[in-house]
Amino acid sequence: MQDKTGPYLLSAAIAVLSMIAYQVFTKKIPTDISPVVSVIGVYLVGLLLTCALVPFFVPRGELILHAQKIGWAQIAIGVAIVGIEIGFLLMYRHGWSLSTGYIMTSVAVNIALMFIGVLFFREQLTPVNLLGLLLCIVGVAMVGYKADA
Repeated sequence: MQDKTGPYLLSAAIAVLSMIAYQVFTKKIPTDISPVVSVIGVYLVGLLLTCALVPFFVPRGELILHAQKIGWAQIAIGVAIVGIEIGFLLMYRHGWSLSTGYIMTSVAVNIALMFIGVLFFREQLTPVNLLGLLLCIVGVAMVGYKADA
């Protein structure tokens, strides 16, 4: 049996490092550029990079075969990604801090996904999961708490 630990951990590391870079660099985008034009620039770089990665992920001669499989999910993800890009860019421009903006939205997303997983994907929640949910809510309240100065 093949050990899948390496790819398993590497894929998570890529996601974590990329999300850190995403948040830091989104915070650094100058405020004098339109959010929409900024996102266009981001996607142009993303398009060039993903085109360069095609030979590593698509077997030779199968690009059209794979492109024909693009469907509603990719369209929905595209719409969602634009919302994520514009949303975080506007959050940072309107005063959210790097240290709290992402964690607040991330916990809200995780709570929503927990319920979506149970309702639509028949995932199971344990008492430990529910305790974790409670701790997330308490943690967000603590992170977002502003003491009177």
